[in-house]
Amino acid sequence: MTNILLESYQDIPSFRLISSILCSLKKYSDIGLRIKLTRYITKADINWCDVFISLRGYSKLSEYLARQAIGHGKYLILDIDDDLLNVSYPKISKIIDRKNKESLRKIINMAN
Repeated sequence: MTNILLESYQDIPSFRLISSILCSLKKYSDIGLRIKLTRYITKADINWCDVFISLRGYSKLSEYLARQAIGHGKYLILDIDDDLLNVSYPKISKIIDRKNKESLRKIINMAN
């Protein structure tokens, strides 16, 4: 059995969509599945999973969790459904500041 951990910083439409897809996959495949917001992920979750999926992981906490997953030999998938490094929309630009972009770049470099 493959254990999959999906993380997202908040409950956004992309998170609900990927969660729904993984829940459907679980019905037909031998996988374990944990779906959690970033702030609720523990060391036990990282140890449990074989695959760590970070959805829009661009925070320092997501970077830390990704580093922990890689350090424990986990397969890391980063799903970014928008170009968060080059975004110019003012509302999003406030969220994705310089430090968050640095974390996102680091996670991209770690991802399998």
